[in-house]
Amino acid sequence: MTPCTLVILAALPALQAPPPPPPAPETERSPLERFRALPEALRRDLVERLEKRIRLDSDPVVQRIVSIGPAAGSLPLAEPVPYHRARDWARGVAPERELVPEGTPAHAAVRRRVPERTFLPRLAKAVTYDWRTGRLVRRKEPLSPEERFTNLLAGFPPNADLAAAWLLKLYDQDKEQRKLGEYFAHGYADLDAKVYAGVTLYEAWYSGRMIDVPDVDAIPFERNVLGTKHFRSPIPADRRRDALYQRIKEAALAHRKYRTLREALAAAWIAADPGLEDVYDLLVPRFHYLYARKGHDPEAVAAFVKGFDDRDAIIEALDAELGTDRKAQDARRKQYDLMAQLRRKLRDGAMSFLEAYEQKAAEDR
Repeated sequence: MTPCTLVILAALPALQAPPPPPPAPETERSPLERFRALPEALRRDLVERLEKRIRLDSDPVVQRIVSIGPAAGSLPLAEPVPYHRARDWARGVAPERELVPEGTPAHAAVRRRVPERTFLPRLAKAVTYDWRTGRLVRRKEPLSPEERFTNLLAGFPPNADLAAAWLLKLYDQDKEQRKLGEYFAHGYADLDAKVYAGVTLYEAWYSGRMIDVPDVDAIPFERNVLGTKHFRSPIPADRRRDALYQRIKEAALAHRKYRTLREALAAAWIAADPGLEDVYDLLVPRFHYLYARKGHDPEAVAAFVKGFDDRDAIIEALDAELGTDRKAQDARRKQYDLMAQLRRKLRDGAMSFLEAYEQKAAEDR
């Protein structure tokens, strides 16, 4: 190597690692993350004190929700989704059904095809309405402090789950639809005698896909809904069977219209924008008006709904009033504003309490 080369190499600076990048700014935590960061005792105390203040609020919108329905502890426990049994409806012909549990690949594949239909998905619920039995039921565990705080952040006051379930029971009074509610609340099964835990016939028909109807599900429909005894398993593949399947399909659609209307009615009682699925959210403003028109009397609303043959007739009657009567339009807007104000008040109260308890936690350290 020549001396000239040595000079050039000596002049090169030593290689150094690049300086570390500046630390990224801390992402602002959500209210729920901040709530979770509090000690457990403070989380529980925060929710208890905040809910007590809300229950004592003289606001009539608040009181209509927090004071409705029976005591949750008196309600029966919810049962697993039942399913039709081969031994009851096709003894010796159809194989006994095998339950596919949640968390398995086979169950997940069905859930992708048959999405879960959750009433008021933003509301954490310990009490629900059982469309099969026509009863209010509860889960074993009450709402946790985190679930209760989440509800308040979303604008749902204490007792909102029970209030919504109580209203569904009030509005579900049609005897023929009660039969359909019982039938479609049973579990969905395929032609291979696999029944999928928690997946209902209601959800399967709601999915819009072609639904196979095993004899074990077709015969109880004929017996319990139609009230006839013309079929036994195996059902021959003929026009009579096609006609029976068509009756089931029509019944599924009729029950869907019946049920979703009543879910929209119950949702409008407790929220400005409840976030219902599909087009059913568009029913809520009409029902805000209906509650205002009926003096916020659920019994009067139930009587009004009972006076119509179907959902379309109810919507047509309400739209006729809202389309021509300025006072009706004002009543609808006022009712929406009241419900939106409730949402803001509950969220603001939750945030105020959260900040106060964060300060207390800091002082206790």
